[in-house]
Amino acid sequence: YRDITQRKQAEHALHEEKELAQVTLHAIGDAVVRSDEAGYIQYMNPVAEQLTGWSMEDATGRHLDAVFRIRGETGSDPVAFPVGRCLRDGEVVEEAEHAVLVSRDGSEFAIEACAAPIRDRNRGIIGAVLVFRDVSERQRAVREMAFQASHDALTGLHNRYEFESRAGKMLDHAHSSEQRHTMLYIDLDQFKVVNDTCGHPAGDELLRQLGSLMRTHIRDTDT
Repeated sequence: YRDITQRKQAEHALHEEKELAQVTLHAIGDAVVRSDEAGYIQYMNPVAEQLTGWSMEDATGRHLDAVFRIRGETGSDPVAFPVGRCLRDGEVVEEAEHAVLVSRDGSEFAIEACAAPIRDRNRGIIGAVLVFRDVSERQRAVREMAFQASHDALTGLHNRYEFESRAGKMLDHAHSSEQRHTMLYIDLDQFKVVNDTCGHPAGDELLRQLGSLMRTHIRDTDT
């Protein structure tokens, strides 16, 4: 009788521990996916469902690479799958570069991802846990700051600091590779007259239109 009671108490404690773990995974802000040792999904928390576009019911039993579809940030080529490397090498794998998660409906999110092996008491790998988060807003803020730091707010053209930086690199490149580059100097004749007679808003508008016009006549690789 005592053995049965102890077993029931142990089962109850194990059940409570499992419930607590499930509640914790549901509550955290990162997306969490658990797979078996072959990479087939066993569990997804609500954040993972939201980002991947797959419900846990639909995703359970499917291979991770069918649900967690990622590509490189600058192209359409797929990137190395973190869980596959994690299961193969038995080590924690973090994506050094930002990847883009392609959701089930085609939506895309910039993410950071980390995969870790799950081991049994004998240190054997019995699965993996994948944790990832949406960093799209942070990426947009970084790109916006970088753009503002290198571009003129009025015209959208590269500012003086960026021009000097690029000119210096071109000079170094010309010296090291014996290639030629060309600089064209344009003077806006009597631009001051526009400002004096029509006001600075008109002068600003003229600069904006000239900047837009020049962009249509140069290559993307030009400054």
